[in-house]
Amino acid sequence: MYILKNSLVSIIRNKGRNILIGIIILVIAASSTVTLAIRNTANRLVKNYEESHDIIASISFDRKGMSANFKGGEDAKKET
Repeated sequence: MYILKNSLVSIIRNKGRNILIGIIILVIAASSTVTLAIRNTANRLVKNYEESHDIIASISFDRKGMSANFKGGEDAKKET
């Protein structure tokens, strides 16, 4: 009982400090909630976009273009 009585007196005595601590805790909780909501929404948007748009890529090599631009043999020696 003694501990509870002293803690209640301490809370009543330091109203300003306790109000500031309460405001700080409230701001941290609100910002955490907003941050988590934005993160979850962004993850959901990315997942929905990936599911709706299939992206397929392929890499190929153009041998004809390569041989047309290739300079070898006597021509390469003359240019240097």
